Amino acid sequence: MKNIPGLRYLAILAMVCCFFLNFMIYREYGASLQAKPEGTVQVARKVEPEAAVPPSRGELRRPAEYRGIYLHNYSARMPKILADYVTKAKQHGVNTLVLDMQDAVYFRPGEIPQQNVALCLSNGIWPVARIVVFPYGLKEYPVPQSLIADRMALARKAVSLGFREIQFDYIRFEDSGRLRQVGQEERYRMVEGFLSNARRELSAKGIVVSADVFGRVALNRHDPIGQRLEGLDNAVDVILPMAYPSHYTWSRFMIANPYYTLYKSSVVARDRLKKAQLVMYIQGFEMRVAPSGLSLPVYIAHQMQACVDARIGGWIVWNAAQNYGPTWDALKLMAAKSPIPGIEAARAATAREERSAESQATGTRTPATKKRTEGNRA
Repeated sequence: MKNIPGLRYLAILAMVCCFFLNFMIYREYGASLQAKPEGTVQVARKVEPEAAVPPSRGELRRPAEYRGIYLHNYSARMPKILADYVTKAKQHGVNTLVLDMQDAVYFRPGEIPQQNVALCLSNGIWPVARIVVFPYGLKEYPVPQSLIADRMALARKAVSLGFREIQFDYIRFEDSGRLRQVGQEERYRMVEGFLSNARRELSAKGIVVSADVFGRVALNRHDPIGQRLEGLDNAVDVILPMAYPSHYTWSRFMIANPYYTLYKSSVVARDRLKKAQLVMYIQGFEMRVAPSGLSLPVYIAHQMQACVDARIGGWIVWNAAQNYGPTWDALKLMAAKSPIPGIEAARAATAREERSAESQATGTRTPATKKRTEGNRA
């Protein structure tokens, strides 16, 4: 009987050791040990570091029509979280995931496991590596060469992981009026030069190069941030204007009419481009949705349908918080046999606005034109 306490201690110690061992095994291999329910993703085999090689690039091609969502670096790094998004993407017809290569606060590189990129590829999902070049825009000039070298090193790292596309964001000057000594043409040369050099190196490896631009750049011929569609058309393969209706603060009509904002921006940009594929970033968040009178899922669906109607190369939904429940609901609306609520009224409003714009351009002011012009002065 005297040995019973000792046996209890030994039993407890054995249980603790077993628990710790199981925990370590689950942490390392948990995602691949779980049974795969029917209709979910195919889990990629774990690739050991010493055997890591980039996946073959021969099977999956750049989408003719992007249907994508954005994921921040934490989700890109966590196998289980990413697997959940891949499952939902396949369920809802999403074919592209844009994955951050840096954290969203300090823009430091965050290591994405190669097996996570392989997971996308094995499930027919086009993986895009997003790289922020100049956080919040370029604030000093000339550009430090060490910064350029750092961003290109990160792009090469993404290629080694198996990414098929490098998407450069914040490739622009700061939108604050600083650096006034740098002329407009010099700004264009810097932005387009960086992208052209990056494309020259990366295209030799079969990599698609894309660039995010301000939504207003789709409508502006010249912009002080150093982005213009005609120059970018020769520098990258894909151009992505961030045409979030909430950001068109100079036009109450554009804020309140997401279909019109995306359709107008898409058609104007499409007609200006000769080579690059046009893909729109669309708004998947709540900012200034209320003036439209639409629920967020319908608001998102209107933007998606506008891209389809404009016959461009697709869309990617942006939600920094990754709250994509409304986006999945929007995709259900897109797939339904019945029309999207309010879409015919949105198309009619867009046609009226276009006629008003034509009247203004020719100097003919109809009552509708006058009302619209006065409504946009505030």
